[in-house]
Amino acid sequence: MSQNVTVAAEGAAVYWQVGRTSRSMLNGWKAAGCDLMIPKPRTPKALLADAMGHIYDRRDLLVRPLAKKSAFTVVREIRGQHENDYPQVATAEVNETGDVTATENQMAIQATYDELASVLPGSSVTASLVKIVQALLGVSLRDAGGIYWLPPQALAKWATVAAVAEAAAVDGDTKMYTMRTVMDAETIRAVRDGVVAEMNTAVARILEEINGGTLGERALETKQAECMTLKRRLAEYETILGQTLAEVTESIAQANDAALHAILAAGAEMSV
Repeated sequence: MSQNVTVAAEGAAVYWQVGRTSRSMLNGWKAAGCDLMIPKPRTPKALLADAMGHIYDRRDLLVRPLAKKSAFTVVREIRGQHENDYPQVATAEVNETGDVTATENQMAIQATYDELASVLPGSSVTASLVKIVQALLGVSLRDAGGIYWLPPQALAKWATVAAVAEAAAVDGDTKMYTMRTVMDAETIRAVRDGVVAEMNTAVARILEEINGGTLGERALETKQAECMTLKRRLAEYETILGQTLAEVTESIAQANDAALHAILAAGAEMSV
């Protein structure tokens, strides 16, 4: 049973829709200490494939990778009565610095490549936003994600993150929403349920990996460290909620014990 204590916290529910985003403008996240969350650049190979898909955007034209690294060919599919023919239309390749060489449309492919290299798809920015929310002790309010609750101490940093994300939108399609909440009984229940679900999922994953029997001693020590991180994170949530979550504490302890026993067993096997 949870123990109730005085709650003196508010917070906010946050959600967003993210479109194409300028990667360079996300450098503004540094002001919130979130520069490590900026999505990594796409690989030259992926960018070239995407660029050629834009240039040769016809149903009968197919972009296919070649055996050579970061090289592609475009073939035209000609359907026959008994078999199809695939004559080659063009080839292109790109080096590590982003210089494209092509048998045709080189300038167009290069220009499209450069444009794509400077822009991130909304999906990769969303993945980074979720990581930032988690780092700020945010809690998912739905099993599928999409809506998160942030504690009050995180809101100043989140305001910076949100403002930068909106300003970095290439087509103006990014909208960041922050709705202040009051920690009434219903809000506490929603956040508590989110915390319990998040913790239980993490513990179940750790136990599954430990019980799989394939982890070495160092990997098992990492799992034990993850348990300690969960324990510290839970303590912060309990302070925010003004409740002790004894059932979650117990499940984390069980996962930690499982990791410890597995470490001892692995050590015993090595000493034989």
